[in-house]
Amino acid sequence: MDFKPEIQKAIELLRGGEFISIPTNTIRCICCDATNSEAVNRLIDSMQTNKKTELDFYECLIANDQNLNRFVKEIPAIAWDLIDVAEKPISIVLQNAHRIAPAALKVENSVAFRMIKEGNLHRLLYQFAKPVLAIDVALIDSANLEVANTINDTDFCRGSGRAPERIKIDLNGQVKILNS
Repeated sequence: MDFKPEIQKAIELLRGGEFISIPTNTIRCICCDATNSEAVNRLIDSMQTNKKTELDFYECLIANDQNLNRFVKEIPAIAWDLIDVAEKPISIVLQNAHRIAPAALKVENSVAFRMIKEGNLHRLLYQFAKPVLAIDVALIDSANLEVANTINDTDFCRGSGRAPERIKIDLNGQVKILNS
């Protein structure tokens, strides 16, 4: 199936500060432009109150190395190695992120990034050319958020149904597994 119209519509909505619901290569997420402070604030505010205490409830989806280099000041070599050899989806928490909405930044300006390397979601992210903040739909209070577009077709991106592995890499290259 050709998803070109759905991808173009999703990009227009993201650029306009709207939210989209999409299947990823792990779970279904509600997404917005990670550089748009107003959209990020609204998305985080829409989370169920009892879920806001969870440490790592979102991540930035990106399409390629260039996007990662544009939004993280310094990337340890081990991060590139992990991205290159990963066979399953991984989110890498990196410090010194910049050009990301302040509400999305954690301690030491860190953010979890997940590179989507292929398929329709990759095409969407590549054409959008910026990180997309993604939150698991199960964490969202749908009464508090209007989603402008939903891509329901599972052929868009086949997911595993489970969250990706989370790995934190400090600037000195120290690696810490956050979940397994």
